[in-house]
Amino acid sequence: VAGTANYKGSEVIKSFVIEKAEVSAPKVDSKDYTGEGITADIETSDLYKVVTNNGGTNVGKYEVVLKLTDSSNYKWNDTVDETTTLEFEITQATTTISNLAISNWTYNETAQTPTSSTNFGEVVYTYSTSESGEYTNVVPTNAGTYYVKASVAGTTNYTEAETIRSFVIEKAKVSAPTISSKVYTGLTLTADVEENSLYEVTTNNGGINVGKYDVVLTLTDSSNYKWTDTEDETTSLEF
Repeated sequence: VAGTANYKGSEVIKSFVIEKAEVSAPKVDSKDYTGEGITADIETSDLYKVVTNNGGTNVGKYEVVLKLTDSSNYKWNDTVDETTTLEFEITQATTTISNLAISNWTYNETAQTPTSSTNFGEVVYTYSTSESGEYTNVVPTNAGTYYVKASVAGTTNYTEAETIRSFVIEKAKVSAPTISSKVYTGLTLTADVEENSLYEVTTNNGGINVGKYDVVLTLTDSSNYKWTDTEDETTSLEF
């Protein structure tokens, strides 16, 4: 206060502070492994700039460093430093196997090859006689119903995965031979049956008199072969 003739002048001094405005660091979301280099997605702001965001390829944690653009008037809410360090994480990805397929085939034909696709790793195929049974890399050859498993081994970067599909090796078809008739001779006659390793003649008694007689053939390997006209192990022909 300025003095006058009536009073003396006076003054008092007191300090005050204009505090720096606080800046909150942005949230850094993690990303799943892709097999390629990944960096963090950082929210843009005029208050800071990104000075380090190299990221990485493999699963792990990586530093992201932000620096205030005006450290005279702003400060981080968690540190007095001009910079703050955040953590960016690459997490383990989930492996998927899709489109597992294998065609059926017939006994003694060339085995079909399974196919599938996966987003990570190498697919290995194994086989079993039951869905929950033991799987091996031996491709089945005998007729029957089987299961193929497509598997990808897990790593630190991606999970393991597997999927299963059934397929059938069909029995090969066997055609019965043609049985020719014979003219009566007065003697016992039997049918002339073409020899074949796929069947054996189990009945061929024939006869003397004019008439029709049964010829029965039995498959030698009914597990892998079947007659074209019956599901039975045997077929009866007429002589």
